[in-house]
Amino acid sequence: MVLLNCDWCDMDKRDKNSKMDKHDFASLNTRIKLKTKKTYVLSSQARQVFYVRDGYDPSCLVVFKTQP
Repeated sequence: MVLLNCDWCDMDKRDKNSKMDKHDFASLNTRIKLKTKKTYVLSSQARQVFYVRDGYDPSCLVVFKTQP
């Protein structure tokens, strides 16, 4: 069994913490974390993504989904 330790971003406040651009790329504000005691996830429940620093907002990361 493989467990991954995660930092969760708060997605409940979409306008403040995340946004979609005109090309359907998601940006996440990484300064606002979800407060939870569940920091682990099974590897079968996760998706592989890459994060790139947003050139317009340094507190945000742009999410790129990939195939493992």
